[in-house]
Amino acid sequence: MRKILIVFGTRPELIKLAPLINEFRLRNQREKLYIINTNQHKDFIQQDLDYFNIDVDHQFELIRNSDSLSLLNGLLLLEFNELKSKLEALNIFIDAIIGQGTPALLFHLHNMLFMKNSFYSH
Repeated sequence: MRKILIVFGTRPELIKLAPLINEFRLRNQREKLYIINTNQHKDFIQQDLDYFNIDVDHQFELIRNSDSLSLLNGLLLLEFNELKSKLEALNIFIDAIIGQGTPALLFHLHNMLFMKNSFYSH
């Protein structure tokens, strides 16, 4: 099964991508998307997901008790590796990645793009 990966992690990123996600839904094409919330704004983002009526397919668990960029990068790397394994197990192939994010998130998206030989749009 071929999908377009949509990735966001903060509230402003979701707000930017919500119209695109909703357009897929309006055209009955939601099944072409695989939506990922990296949960970088876990406390704020759920109310916006509810407001835009967006259901995610995968959520990261970025449990951290400091603002260390090194820790965030390590956690993102682990989560993207787990996601890669999950997609392979589900027999999902990524045609394109559409993402909005922090530099740390975009670094890992580009890494995944390289491994999957996929197209990326920001």
